[in-house]
Amino acid sequence: MVKESILKTKKLFVLDMDGTFYLGDRLIDGSLDFIKKLEATGKQYLFYEQFIKNI
Repeated sequence: MVKESILKTKKLFVLDMDGTFYLGDRLIDGSLDFIKKLEATGKQYLFYEQFIKNI
């Protein structure tokens, strides 16, 4: 469950994708609920994903 006090004090959430929002081809439980809560409270969020390229 998302703590309301955390949401109130933050303006922007930067979310890593793999291992935080999804794992493999599966969403992590609660990840969509968290996004819905951010949207409902007018908070901004960004997704990023680290990419390592083999040369």
